[in-house]
Amino acid sequence: MHGRAGVACSSDRPRLESQVRLSGTRPLGAATHSTSVPQGFGRLLRDRNLLLLTLSYAAVGYFQYLFFYWMHYYFDEVVHMGKSESRFYSGIPNLAMAICMPLGGWLTDKAQKQRGQTAGRTLVPRIGMAASAVLLLFGIFATQPFWIVLWFTLSLGILGLCEGAFWTTAVELGGTRGGTAAAIMNTGGNGIGLLAPVVTPWVSAKLGWVWGIGLGAFVALAGAVCWFWIEPRRGAPDE
Repeated sequence: MHGRAGVACSSDRPRLESQVRLSGTRPLGAATHSTSVPQGFGRLLRDRNLLLLTLSYAAVGYFQYLFFYWMHYYFDEVVHMGKSESRFYSGIPNLAMAICMPLGGWLTDKAQKQRGQTAGRTLVPRIGMAASAVLLLFGIFATQPFWIVLWFTLSLGILGLCEGAFWTTAVELGGTRGGTAAAIMNTGGNGIGLLAPVVTPWVSAKLGWVWGIGLGAFVALAGAVCWFWIEPRRGAPDE
């Protein structure tokens, strides 16, 4: 009896293997290829869309760190608002950005429904980052504290509208490795963004604070331009 069972199992094995080859699936317990993860990660690093997205998010990071690290000093030492007023007013732009983030996600969804995935997804960051750059320049050249704070608040708030488009696009570009793609984008954004605390005082010492802060506007414009070549797509296949 045991011998017959063994013969039956062995005779079914070629048929089972042929079915596996035809269906393209693996039997349970089969090991995956040891290089699949590096290949998938390499694909992400070579993805033009993801690289452009990361560069654009680096511009967002630079812009945000510029406000986080230098607005209090700028209000106090350059605009001469006073220490207590500077602490208070420097927090308002950050609050505006936080409030605008979910609003930006809603606007992106609405734009996609009306203009399609690519045109709708890229619309908010293209317009938003460009508008943030212009409003930052308005704030730099304003002379009254009220207008300086208002323009800076609008600048960082509108930048917050762009966050949803970045994260959604990163996950979609990654496909089954959407989390890894988002991590690559975030790492680039924070890594390059950390240049702002270093570059801003260096440029300001050489050329003045108008140029030190104003450089952020040109960085934001460069980030907006990147979106003209980004093509969001859903479920990118793995290698």
